[in-house]
Amino acid sequence: MFDQAHYQLLNTLQLSRDEVSELVKDSLSYVNLLNTDIDVMRYHLKCKALNEMEHSLTNVISNNKSEIVYKMLCYDCGFENTDIYHQFKKDLCKAYLKNIKRGHVLVDGTYATLFGNPLEMLKSSIGLFNGKSSLKPGTVHNIRYPYNSELLGSRSPHVTIGNILVTKNVANKEIDTYFNLTKNIICINSIDENILERLSGADFDSDSLLITDNELMISAAKKHYNLFKVPTRNINPPKSKRHYTYEQLADLDEKTSSNKIGEIVNLSQELNSLLWDIISKSGGTVENQYDSIKEIYYDVCQLDVLSNIEIDRAKREFSVNTARELNKMREKYENLLRCEDGRKSMPNFLGFIADTKGYRNDLKKDYKKYETTMDYLLESINGYRSSKTSKKNLIKLRDIFKPDNYDKSKVKYKQIEKILDMAKNTVAYNKSIYMNKSIEPEDKKTYREFARDNFLYEINRMKINENTMYKLLCVLDSYQDLSVRNYLFYILYEYENETLTDMLKKYNSFDVTLVTTEESIEKETINIYGKMHRKSRILQ
Repeated sequence: MFDQAHYQLLNTLQLSRDEVSELVKDSLSYVNLLNTDIDVMRYHLKCKALNEMEHSLTNVISNNKSEIVYKMLCYDCGFENTDIYHQFKKDLCKAYLKNIKRGHVLVDGTYATLFGNPLEMLKSSIGLFNGKSSLKPGTVHNIRYPYNSELLGSRSPHVTIGNILVTKNVANKEIDTYFNLTKNIICINSIDENILERLSGADFDSDSLLITDNELMISAAKKHYNLFKVPTRNINPPKSKRHYTYEQLADLDEKTSSNKIGEIVNLSQELNSLLWDIISKSGGTVENQYDSIKEIYYDVCQLDVLSNIEIDRAKREFSVNTARELNKMREKYENLLRCEDGRKSMPNFLGFIADTKGYRNDLKKDYKKYETTMDYLLESINGYRSSKTSKKNLIKLRDIFKPDNYDKSKVKYKQIEKILDMAKNTVAYNKSIYMNKSIEPEDKKTYREFARDNFLYEINRMKINENTMYKLLCVLDSYQDLSVRNYLFYILYEYENETLTDMLKKYNSFDVTLVTTEESIEKETINIYGKMHRKSRILQ
């Protein structure tokens, strides 16, 4: 089981370039397999489709291209040799790499729900609690990992180095006896241990923790584990005394409407990057350089406390003005982070993240390469090149879908003309929405989905026979605008009369699964994220 790390965690680990390259090696190897091995792609799409089905709340046909491509690849029709598939594969691998650049590196781990002192709570309910914990400080209990193994933990938000948890997973027969635990539950101890502060103000209202036994990350976390102390909040205002009235609800809504958690995390990453950059360029050890960077670290610790305040603001009213504190800290580092041309110096990876969210500003900010983990990650991914795949001997869509008894006289050309016009208009509309900077990303998605649903509704009103459908595919094969061609193909596949699906029934249907194995000498065995897998072909 693998799960994604995040850039907040990676950028608080002092990893070298070589260590970052080692960390992403399995991910890049997997991208290469997606690009070159059709069976790995088929299995990848199958797992993705199943995951989406599990989280779906309706039975509406999915608009996910991945599901459509997966269904096509399950027919022995040669779809993997079409230009549409090659474009899909290129886009998928590009998106996978883009996700890694954001710090979403897959590691052997899981997000486990925190379960605090379960046995002690049970004993307290029957009057047997003696004030001591069955889990000693520095230990946790989780059934997913071997006992006596070290684990690294990180919660989100994760602000600074002192939020990293390195702990030991231990057996606990009593907990296993009285509680039905799963692999996604982690029992922790907060008696005589500041674990909740270390986990950035965690509590037990379903908070989760990324846990992993990745040796490279654990080794990096342990380098200075006791040097960077845990940020601890010393602000405990009384709970707000409010009445359930419209006036009080409106007042609370106003006070919590402007949450600064995003700004806090962004500023913390700027300062974390600056901290590691100073240490790296000084040439000394962290211990020797600590006095020169400790003030930066203390300020990042204050940001961690501010993040807790922002999260708890709806429950408690703090006298702290978060906006004012953020401005004071920005002013403090204004000169240190100012370039000669007046722009603000920023780590390169924050420029990439800003670009993906649409607010990168090169006029006011100079995105430079810092000596920090996330910039090493960006450098490593940008330097990656996948194995080349041949585009020779490509086949056309008409080669796949040609009916056995094609009758040209039954083709409805007006239908084809109308469908193409609607496709061109919809694609043009989607492009205009995408380019409109005044529209929020979530709203853009909503507009595009609405346009797609309207287009599909209009097509579903038509009765498209297989002769007309085949002729339309012939037109698409030679269509110059690839964005229109690809968009229309995926729309046609979801045509409610399943015309395209019926035209595929002449082919054998099969599936491929990948089974973990210890036998690495088999011809069909491949390495995926450090585990050997054997291909198994299943006829359907």
